[in-house]
Amino acid sequence: MRFLLLLILLEASCLAVFSQNGKLDSIENRLAYMGIKSKANHFVNLTSKKLATHSSDAVDFAQKAVSLTSQTKNWRLQVQALNYLGEAHLQNRDTIPAILSIDQAHNILSDQKDTLGVAVAQLKLGQLYFSNGDSKLGEKAAHDALLGYRLIHDTLGMASSYRLLAHIAYQLDDVKTANENLTVAYTLMATKAISEKNKIQHLQVQQFQDKRIRWLLFVLIGIAGFLAAMLSILYKKKQEDNQKLAWQVAENQHQKTEIEELNKEQEIKNISLELLNKQLVNEMAERERTQVFSRSKGKYLAAITNEMRSPLNDIAGLTQLLLDNHPRADQVDQIRVMQFCTNELTSLTNEALGYSNFEDIKFGDDNEAFHLVDLTHQVFDRISFKAEKKGLHFHYTVDKLIPPYLIGSGPRLSNVLTNLLVNCIDTTTVGLVNISVLLADKTEREAIVKFVIEAPDKGMLGNFYHHKNLPFKTESEKLQAVEDKLLSLAMTKRMVEVQNGKMQVENLLEEATRFTLLMPFAGASGYHGIHPSDEGKYDSLDGINVLLVEDNKINQVVVVKMLRKYGAQVSTAENGFEALDLLDQQVFDIVLMDIQMPGMDGYRTTSEIRSNSSSAINSLPIIALTSSAYIVEKEKALLFGMNDYVGKPYSPNELLDKINECLALNRKIS
Repeated sequence: MRFLLLLILLEASCLAVFSQNGKLDSIENRLAYMGIKSKANHFVNLTSKKLATHSSDAVDFAQKAVSLTSQTKNWRLQVQALNYLGEAHLQNRDTIPAILSIDQAHNILSDQKDTLGVAVAQLKLGQLYFSNGDSKLGEKAAHDALLGYRLIHDTLGMASSYRLLAHIAYQLDDVKTANENLTVAYTLMATKAISEKNKIQHLQVQQFQDKRIRWLLFVLIGIAGFLAAMLSILYKKKQEDNQKLAWQVAENQHQKTEIEELNKEQEIKNISLELLNKQLVNEMAERERTQVFSRSKGKYLAAITNEMRSPLNDIAGLTQLLLDNHPRADQVDQIRVMQFCTNELTSLTNEALGYSNFEDIKFGDDNEAFHLVDLTHQVFDRISFKAEKKGLHFHYTVDKLIPPYLIGSGPRLSNVLTNLLVNCIDTTTVGLVNISVLLADKTEREAIVKFVIEAPDKGMLGNFYHHKNLPFKTESEKLQAVEDKLLSLAMTKRMVEVQNGKMQVENLLEEATRFTLLMPFAGASGYHGIHPSDEGKYDSLDGINVLLVEDNKINQVVVVKMLRKYGAQVSTAENGFEALDLLDQQVFDIVLMDIQMPGMDGYRTTSEIRSNSSSAINSLPIIALTSSAYIVEKEKALLFGMNDYVGKPYSPNELLDKINECLALNRKIS
């Protein structure tokens, strides 16, 4: 009997094992056509169902799920399978395998940096260690879980961690720590409950508002229906009115037909007028664009050339200082050439300002005696090196009948000759440039000098001047070249006309270009020129205290050395504030005031001086110094109370003349 019972039990066990293996084999056979990912998902789902029903074969299904998920790259599915395997072991009261499964899942979550998953795994490990009697590992796992929940601000997770720590503390007989952990856990639970309650209340308020909005929508729908009904009634009424108007439209149409026939006749007459108007508008617009462009170019040219005046003043002043410092004999000629070039560039800058037609430009009366032969030699010497680089040569003759000294603008004449010769060099490739200076006519008061320049440039400059036969590949290239050359020739012609002269341009059989200039000059009979020893014969400035208000260091050095050379005592100020302080501390005879200064400019400083209560200060003569070339600056300076005006660049003689005039006038008044 016993043997029979043992036989039955053995047979049942075998059947159970074989039946279980048969289940797995049959499932795998059914899923043989599926891929690894699909099999893994299917076994994970089967394991979940087995765990829900506390099936005895849940461990086998979980192990199979772990095996399949490990072959995929889906780490989340692998973690889920490991968690199911741990739960299956716990159902069988196998704590150690459960710990191993959860720990493996924890490692995967750590590698993937899943903070929440790591915290959950640590909490599970802590609970398993605690249930297995290992309090130290349980406490460590609980602390790790608590840190993870804190990082993601999971209140329930932190409460669960504190509860686990409290249970571990009770097991270790640490009642105080256990109570503290439980208090924290209950506090967190209460906080979470309050938060959830607030969320529920917020949802209730939101539901109430949604309900009100629905009622409002129902009301609006009712109003819309009422409006639709009213619109329908109005539409019907409108149709009736339209029918009444239809016959009026038909009647008006007949009248319109008659009017249209009349309008067609009028339109035919207006077409020609419109075409003429469009053509006129286009021409006016084109002319306006041309004028705007011309004004813009003029403003730009005026701004640039006006800014050039200040550094030119510095160069002129420093050149004069070099001459005053008794240079070597071999340096005098070089310095005088530098001074000549500076004066020439100053004249050219003034001419450019005048050509720009921007506001009123101040042209100084620069008619002085100059030596014609020396001037032409200086111009030819400066240009010859550029011509030699191109293989060109200059041949020039000067009529001996021309008076050696003439009265006029030497720098302007130098600019005219320089511009024409530079243009000849640019357009001539090989040959000889002839320059003849002849006496065209002479009276007691005036001598008319004729300048003839011939360049073998194939008539190119003449073509430029007369706008014909220009050898350019593209229209844009042609326009640019014409614009550049015409601007240069136009400025040259204007400088000639400013001196009451005439300029003629001839094309000699397409082989050469001839420029003919007729320039009138006043004769300087009995004049033998100015020598360095004759310069600077002015009244002595001994005992004269001068206040120079100037922010430019170079201008300060030039003016101070020049005035001290004549015996004046000079004090300097870089702005209006320093000038006012010096006037309160010292006594001065005259003030040289720069207009453009930082802080307090010359206008405001002059206004403060004139409003001073001391008569010794408010009556001081003031001379304005500025690089602006506009007449309005002079008028403004006089309006603010300045006595006179010197425009940069100025010569030492001009400044000394102004100082002596103001001092003499001030002595008469006092």
